[in-house]
Amino acid sequence: MKKSVFRLSLWFLLAAHSAQAGGFAERLSGPKPDDAEMSGRGKAFFLSLLVPGAGEYYAGSKKWATVFAVSELTLWTTFTAFRMYGNMKRDDARLFAAAHAGIDLSGKDDRYFVNIENFMSLGDYNAFKLKQRDLNALYPEDETHAWQWDSETSRRRYERMRVASDRAYSRSTIVVAAVILNHLVSGVDAIRVMNQRESLSEKNLQVGFVPLHGPGMALAVRKSF
Repeated sequence: MKKSVFRLSLWFLLAAHSAQAGGFAERLSGPKPDDAEMSGRGKAFFLSLLVPGAGEYYAGSKKWATVFAVSELTLWTTFTAFRMYGNMKRDDARLFAAAHAGIDLSGKDDRYFVNIENFMSLGDYNAFKLKQRDLNALYPEDETHAWQWDSETSRRRYERMRVASDRAYSRSTIVVAAVILNHLVSGVDAIRVMNQRESLSEKNLQVGFVPLHGPGMALAVRKSF
């Protein structure tokens, strides 16, 4: 009878200590993955979506924060360089055309500056459009729209300058696409860094049973920081 009472007491003691230890473990290990952790990942994602590297910094990775921040700075510097070069070549080409083809720069659209590189004069251009029966594309025969290249060499040089300008603008557009991609990749990487941090946190959690001074055992939870 005494042995049965001892076993019953041991069972209740172990259950009580296990319940207490379970609560202690819950306090040490913190909340399970829930809306709070998802909110942390979401915050990291949107921070990097706005400013590449910000989400990684929030998640505790200065290394990757620096990588994406430097990438962003480099891309915008490259974009600015292409735009500036494109503007410079465009202005140089138009001034060259004014000097060697006698064009009036005011009030002209981009199509006009493309057309003058393909024909030696306004007369040649209008004659070609008449053969095509494209009457809407004709320019008035006046000084405002007239041009006459002083040589074939000048016309070809203008063409190279204008094409170089367009190429620079096209490359700047590609850089913008790379900027958008950098934002998206940084956002996804910020989630990766958050997951990695949580995984390391879980590895530092140790759970086990320890003997008590009296009869019974207790569940012990230890977390390293």
